[in-house]
Amino acid sequence: VGAILGYALGELLHPGAGGSFIAAGISASLSTTLNVPLAAAIISMELLGEGAAFPAAVGSLAGYLLARRFIIYHEIRWEELKEESSQRGPG
Repeated sequence: VGAILGYALGELLHPGAGGSFIAAGISASLSTTLNVPLAAAIISMELLGEGAAFPAAVGSLAGYLLARRFIIYHEIRWEELKEESSQRGPG
């Protein structure tokens, strides 16, 4: 999904530069979904080569900064702990 959106945005903004935007799109989607910006940039760079390092880093950082306020991992863990606590009963 990130690669497709990145390519489409790249063709709209700068026809012919879709490859850089693909790297940014992959990194942004991974970083946003998994909350791992450094790993997202490295994975994207491994897939597309060393030339994608800068666009991958920019996309990863942008995705992380835009979505970090909306992560769900804390809420998921909290709900699991509440369920375990209610099943065990008091002390």
